[in-house]
Amino acid sequence: MSPPVQVWAVEGRTSQIVSVTTSGVVSEYAVPNTVGTITDLAAGPDGNVWFTSANGVVSRITPAGVLTHYGIPTASGYPQGLCAGPDGNVWYVEGVSSKIGRLTL
Repeated sequence: MSPPVQVWAVEGRTSQIVSVTTSGVVSEYAVPNTVGTITDLAAGPDGNVWFTSANGVVSRITPAGVLTHYGIPTASGYPQGLCAGPDGNVWYVEGVSSKIGRLTL
């Protein structure tokens, strides 16, 4: 049996990520204030949701609500615009430093 399909979204300025399944189950996940404002959100190749934040980290949240943070190599690189690539990795843009970054999964 495959897991339920979920739609993920960011709840405005509340530091919450929300998922809604096709059967109408709503789940909210609090993101610590230390992460900063969530700037982008994308479904990952691993079934988790990935997001970038104003504090310069790329983070992952599982459907169970487990949160993991990944620093980026460029200080003040401001990661944004992330997406899952066909290679199974998560790619993002370092807006301030004009670089492309990759998280190898």
